[in-house]
Amino acid sequence: MRKVKENRRFGDTDKATSMLFHKLANDPDASLRIPIGSDSDHFMKQKLGKIEADITKYESWSDDLY
Repeated sequence: MRKVKENRRFGDTDKATSMLFHKLANDPDASLRIPIGSDSDHFMKQKLGKIEADITKYESWSDDLY
């Protein structure tokens, strides 16, 4: 993970905001979770991997509930 210096932002936040607003306003199927930034997709995929592992680990707990 990058170290962020005090009061320093990476990338052009105005450009990102404008792009997001335009794309989201014109996409009726837009997701609630959109990776923004060069490393955000990695962190989202890592989180999804952990969620998938939890599902697999505990899915048998529901086997005899119905």
